[in-house]
Order: sequence, then structure tokens, then C-alpha cells
Amino acid sequence: MKHSVEQGPLELLAAWYAEAREHPEVRYVGAACLATIDDHDRPDARMVIVREVGEAGCLFATDSRSVKIRQLTTNPNAALTFYWGLLDRSVRIRGRVEEASPADADRCFGDRPRRSKLTVWASHQSRPLESRDDLVARYDEVQERFGGDDDIPRPDTWRAYRLVATEVEFWQAATARLHDRRLFRMGPEGEWQASRLEP
Repeated sequence: MKHSVEQGPLELLAAWYAEAREHPEVRYVGAACLATIDDHDRPDARMVIVREVGEAGCLFATDSRSVKIRQLTTNPNAALTFYWGLLDRSVRIRGRVEEASPADADRCFGDRPRRSKLTVWASHQSRPLESRDDLVARYDEVQERFGGDDDIPRPDTWRAYRLVATEVEFWQAATARLHDRRLFRMGPEGEWQASRLEP
């Protein structure tokens, strides 16, 4: 595991993320499982695309009316898990989710392909859908509305969020299953405390 005494967990996460991005066969570098808690204290999880990682946290964007955001509004505690199988690496992160700035949301939306931007406008995320034809019809309407314009504005309901880490665990596979696990926890004074875990 590449780690120096001076390198904190968020720096190391950013370095691993960058290495995964540079790998020619890693298709979805930012794909991560976001776990939340519903109103009945039951765990819930789904895949999201993390757009940025760093000292400010893990940035992702989604419809503010989605189930995950409704859950996070009630209980902002959450967990993220990255798995880069081709690199034999995984990272588990726990912390709290907070809404990011409109500028962050604009940047995330601007990075999406044109078709994905149109889908954001057409989809009522997580709501029951009577017929797929209804969704396709809304997509066609949105496509006609914006024509060939690539400068599609961000809907107000599409927002960015950050998971601000309080705990980060790095897992690196090793031979004979002697995996390397490093755990970082945020201490009471805001300092990171590091330890190793058994495989």
C-alpha cells in the first residue's frame, strides 16, 4: 500500500482515485455504493458516480427528490464503498452528507454527456412509472425543446452533495489473503488517528 507518514487518508484516497482513473481498463472509476438509512432504521444502498474526491469530501450529484436524498435529509449519516477490482483495492468511507454549492452542481451537470442531461430533465427519479413509453415520450419532448443546443441548463432539482469523511478504511489485496488494511478515524480534536486491521 502506497502511504507515507505525512499522507492523510483523504490524500491517499485522491491518489488511489487518480491511479484508477489512469488505468486503461477501469471503466467506471467513480462508481461507488452509497449506503443510507431509511425512516424505519433499515439500511438502503445504491450505486452513484463520485465526481471528485479530496479534502472537501466525496462529491456526487443527483435529483434532490430522490429516495436517497429524502433519507439523507432525515439522517445525514452515510457510507460509501469504492471497489477497483483490477487494482485489487477497495475503500470504505463513513461520514455525513451535506449539500454542496450550486457551482459544484453546475460543474457536475456540465460534465454529463448531452443525452444524460436530457434524461435528467425527462426523468422524475424514483417515482413509479406506468409505462416506459411515457418516459421515452418525455425524453423526446425535452430533446425537441432544447433542439441541438449543447448548452442545456441544470434543473434546480439536480444538486450536488458531499460525503464528509470521519472514517476511511483502505484495503489492498495480498497473496495468501494477507490483505493490508489501514483504518483512519477522525479524533475528537479533528486529527486523523491511524491503525492497522487484521485481514
